Amino acid sequence: MSGCWLLPEAVVTRVGTLPTSAQPQGFWSGVAVWVDKPHVVNRRLTGAKEVARIWTNNAVIREMVQGHRAFLTDELSETTLQKKLEELQISRKNEALQDTVELIVRDLLPRQLERAKVVREIVILDHSQTTAWFIPLGSSRHEEQGEEEGSELSYKSYRFVYSADDSRTGKMIGLDILSPAGGSVSDSPADDGICNPTTKWLCEHLLPKITHWSEQEG
Repeated sequence: MSGCWLLPEAVVTRVGTLPTSAQPQGFWSGVAVWVDKPHVVNRRLTGAKEVARIWTNNAVIREMVQGHRAFLTDELSETTLQKKLEELQISRKNEALQDTVELIVRDLLPRQLERAKVVREIVILDHSQTTAWFIPLGSSRHEEQGEEEGSELSYKSYRFVYSADDSRTGKMIGLDILSPAGGSVSDSPADDGICNPTTKWLCEHLLPKITHWSEQEG
């Protein structure tokens, strides 16, 4: 499947699906564990630092992704970044779109900084579609010399999709990989398995964990 509202040029590939007994709220509870405490399943991380969070709409999300360079630099304080997002949101208010999307900017923190860099990531929780997107922006700490390494959307993006009751399949949680046009879901050198997970790890470890956590609500 090619194209989606957020990354229209991306190729979307379903790489895993698991049945679940979870309700939508349980799905969001499961996703919240990965958003807030990624080190619970990925022990090579010390955690995640939330940089900014707002409720917004699709138009704001698209504009942010297109202008993602502005959100990579460490020169922006958390307060300034939050303000930039809120200003972007206000400028789009005349589009009369409901704020059904929760936008989070977070930094994934590796346990061993000598082996991996901090990666800034956009997390998009689309409550109207019961879909959680994870879009790595690249390193949020650039080298002092040379070009801004990792400043393009070259890392693997992925999403978890909750499907409600279906007469044929029942409730499911699916995992999609979003790769550049002409690209592949196979791993690249950027997929270090630390801040940039491999497809195999997403399928064999994270998808089952998300499904398990989703069913633990209450």
